[in-house]
Amino acid sequence: MSDWSQGYPTDSAYIDAIQTEITPWRWAQAMHFGGLSCPDPGKPFRFLELGCGSAMTLIGLAAAYPWAEFTGYDFMPEHIVMANRLIAEIGLTNIEVLEGSFAEMAANPPAEKYDFAAAHGVWTWVPPEVREEIVDVLGTWMAPGAVAYFGYNAAAGWCSLAPVRKIFRSAPMARSADERYGPARAAAQAWVDMMADGYPQMELLWNKLSEAPDHFLAHEIASPFGTGKWMEDLGRPLERAKMAFAGPAVLVEHMEALYLDAAEMDFLKKAVDGGWGETARDLLLRRTFRNDLFHRGAMKMSGPAMVDNMRGIEVVPWDPALEMGTHPSVGDQLKRGLPDDVLDGLKDLAGDGGRTFGDCMAALDVPAAQAFQVVMTAYVSGNLLDLRPEAQREAAQDGCDRFNAAMMRRLKSRKPMPGFMSPAWGGPIQFGMKAHRAVIAGEAEDSFGLADRMATLGIAV
Repeated sequence: MSDWSQGYPTDSAYIDAIQTEITPWRWAQAMHFGGLSCPDPGKPFRFLELGCGSAMTLIGLAAAYPWAEFTGYDFMPEHIVMANRLIAEIGLTNIEVLEGSFAEMAANPPAEKYDFAAAHGVWTWVPPEVREEIVDVLGTWMAPGAVAYFGYNAAAGWCSLAPVRKIFRSAPMARSADERYGPARAAAQAWVDMMADGYPQMELLWNKLSEAPDHFLAHEIASPFGTGKWMEDLGRPLERAKMAFAGPAVLVEHMEALYLDAAEMDFLKKAVDGGWGETARDLLLRRTFRNDLFHRGAMKMSGPAMVDNMRGIEVVPWDPALEMGTHPSVGDQLKRGLPDDVLDGLKDLAGDGGRTFGDCMAALDVPAAQAFQVVMTAYVSGNLLDLRPEAQREAAQDGCDRFNAAMMRRLKSRKPMPGFMSPAWGGPIQFGMKAHRAVIAGEAEDSFGLADRMATLGIAV
């Protein structure tokens, strides 16, 4: 481990990933639904990513928001080289990715502050002094009213894996670079096999992690500072940057009644009344990861203003079974939804050339508040897809086409292809199933209807 690493694994680059939760268009909706104002992602803004890695998500966002300016910082030179190579390949001019530590950033605040920031997979992997530096950056780089996103490991879901973390930090590494965690993997598997009956969550997590490559495990569980955190462990330090918790970045997580039963809802209500609602949510959902928004002085938004904002959003029918990341959610934990006839009626209506959220509300013969809840349920559960205004889609089309063409070249050359960018809804999509990627590469028949769905997303392959 080199001296400049500060305990972070620097002997290999992090995975080349694209994060579907990072999109200003959806952040604005989540902020509004939580009763708070947000910088308008349809107007010029400045976006900062802390610890951007190879900047795959940031580069995609720059393609999807050509009217905005994007800056990414990472302290690993290899990441900067990878990012700038892709930027040059696509030909983007509204983004820069720079090498620098958080301490260096804090000492050199910009002349013009930022409206959005993102830090995905950073906070719970770095030592305490680096977290303090992140707070310093946010306090000096973010504008009043700005919104910051943090994606981080949640303590509730990760606590059971503590023995496996300890094994990976204690077991000797193999001499072969290709199998450096071989002894740790074997020891962890033996421990899980022996204890699984008493720790089902540990078994579930390890079964998923055990399939990951060594360079991922080096960051995820072998790093000496990697851990899970409660929201308050992040929220309290951010107060020094004048930032406050706004709520989940994922819309469905604002609607607990969709995934909690009556007893769980009663437990949550008492926890909220007692001031520890976020802890209760983590415990009830056994969260392993949190996607949270924090704001720096956002104004309160009234309920009627929030509803009016949602009414104007254009929606079209969608299919949550596609698993393309357009609706990050609690997935199979959803316990209730809409009757099939109501859902089918809404999708038929929205399929008639696309309708607004308000049109769908008006088609329901129920009071306005109930109509809003019904359409919102169809939307957050993935059965309706929101589209940006046409002018924004058109402005983003060329940049997204060039980004997606670069991803196609990767796919056809058998390199990792994290995903595409959609000009239609202003965010990245992933392909969780190999069968999807096979269809896109022209190696399998399109039994999923992907071609039509991609056209809806504004993606031409």
